[in-house]
Amino acid sequence: MPKFNALRDTVFALLDLQGKVAENEYNSAQSSYETIFMISLVTIGFGILMAVVFGALLLRSIVAVG
Repeated sequence: MPKFNALRDTVFALLDLQGKVAENEYNSAQSSYETIFMISLVTIGFGILMAVVFGALLLRSIVAVG
């Protein structure tokens, strides 16, 4: 039984290691997701703002010519 106990201890140690690595990877992925999400929101907001500004300038120039 000593070989079985050694094998069992090794397997449980590997399972614990896998759990810790998975937790670290999850936290890293979550952090990356939050960062990319915020950058995307800012970029979309900036794009909408630019569309409104350029639309207003275009409308102003059309009205001024007409």
